[in-house]
Amino acid sequence: MILPIGRFSISFLISVLTLFAQSPSSSRPPINLPSSKMLTTPSPGRIGSTNSFPATMVLSPDGRYAALLNDGYGTQETLAHQSIAILDLKSNQIADYPDVRLSDESHQSYFLGLAFSSDGEHLYASMGSLTDPTGAKPGNTGNGIAVYRFSEGKVAPERFIPIALQPLSTAKKHAVGLKAPPHTAIPYPAGLAVITDAGRDKLLVANNLSDNVVVLDPTTDKILQTFDLSTGNLVPSSFPYTCVATRDARRAWCSLWNASQVAELDLTGKTVVRKITLKRPEDPLAPGSHPTALLLSPDEKTLYVTLSNSDLVAAIASASGEVSRLFSTTAPGQKYAGSFPTALAQSADGQYLFVANSSLDAVAVFDLSQPVATSNVEISQEALGFIPADWYPSALAVHDGDLLIATSKGEGARSNKEKGKTPYEMKHRDHPYIPTLVRGSIARLNIASTIEKLPQLTQLVEKDNLLHNDPGSITFSSGQNPIKHVIYVIKENRTYDQILGDLKVGNGDASLTMFGEDITPNEHRLALQFGVLDNFYDSGEVSGDGHLWSTAAITSDYNEKT
Repeated sequence: MILPIGRFSISFLISVLTLFAQSPSSSRPPINLPSSKMLTTPSPGRIGSTNSFPATMVLSPDGRYAALLNDGYGTQETLAHQSIAILDLKSNQIADYPDVRLSDESHQSYFLGLAFSSDGEHLYASMGSLTDPTGAKPGNTGNGIAVYRFSEGKVAPERFIPIALQPLSTAKKHAVGLKAPPHTAIPYPAGLAVITDAGRDKLLVANNLSDNVVVLDPTTDKILQTFDLSTGNLVPSSFPYTCVATRDARRAWCSLWNASQVAELDLTGKTVVRKITLKRPEDPLAPGSHPTALLLSPDEKTLYVTLSNSDLVAAIASASGEVSRLFSTTAPGQKYAGSFPTALAQSADGQYLFVANSSLDAVAVFDLSQPVATSNVEISQEALGFIPADWYPSALAVHDGDLLIATSKGEGARSNKEKGKTPYEMKHRDHPYIPTLVRGSIARLNIASTIEKLPQLTQLVEKDNLLHNDPGSITFSSGQNPIKHVIYVIKENRTYDQILGDLKVGNGDASLTMFGEDITPNEHRLALQFGVLDNFYDSGEVSGDGHLWSTAAITSDYNEKT
């Protein structure tokens, strides 16, 4: 059935921001990020802030608007609600449409998928739920596709199309920790694409947790086709990420996040043609290459795939399924892995390929007109240069000679000493939860003029990533290292200032101290006896990132998005 929107008593909280592009200025000091990197502000072409974590950006068919799926925690301004934001490409005005179904206390969430209908009158957004996967309780949607009316830049909820629990064969079983009836799997729809067949729109949906892709009729909610993309007896195993299809709706591809593969689908024959392996490690326990974003070239002869965990983009010949070219997304002077390419766009003339490097806070630019230097496809092409962006660029689009860059974390968070505005914070008289202080951002750059300034912009990316800084060294008077053991004490959810801001010997801010010496005398004694690390940063603005930083020194694209 198609659920009418009235069942959820839905209204939208609308905030309209009129913002205009900015240029870098030396009048503002750089922002030090928790990742120990810097942002030179404002970033080139910055229009303004958005709700948190715009994971996907799509253009309306008439080219007038860009829509962003903000699937982060939600900010103080949206009262911790996820939203769809609309950028008017004529005025650079941003309108945000938070959805009351998607608060910090809801049992469902947006996840990666956003697409316009072919006539531009509707938007489709993926919603997933683990805690109430069938939407059994009032106010819960379960898993499915949210349908919104779209007119003159305004978004309004229309209905919700549920996607049922997906059947599993008797040979397969659900992963531990995911609760579903026997022989079923939670779909958790992710990336999607609209295909037009015989004048009717259909949705191609990657179900992230049921290891399949479904073709869905958005007018009847009927699943027309199902493609099994599992790679083992345990589901999920391949974690389908997103889809892309040819204009004639005959062929499609799906990136398999955890399988180091891209699946090619025959939509007319209803078969999986092949699975294209991309930098899959020999050790089955080793982390894979993480194929994520997909982009078909304008002539549909080449499929570009970001390999987020391998710092590469693969170019695949769509006719043969063979890898024809690799592109390295590492920056000049970058010694270690971790650029994390996560989004793609191509200039209208096909000459330039743009890649969002989330961990470098930059966009890599490749000149596709350059001849291939070698027939060895394992040797990757270097980038022409890099464009600095705000923190964690996550979505790209090209419109009329302009490059649009959305970043997930904008200019970062700030101290949370004021009172929070969300219902939970108001009820408990609590300070703002840090994720509600992290806003995304959007920038717009003219491609031609940006290419002319690419050498200078690349130097700025190198500078902000500290690629040429001397990391220093520790020396001892004896000439030998006397340290035999290191005891590593991890404290969750607390900043230096919250606990040790009142230490006179440290560079702290006592006004932010919440658990000072009167509450934490032991920690203060340890700090004074063994050393005060008062300028130490990690890459986690929240616990989920910080724990991984503590054990791996970086977070993956999977962790950032889930």
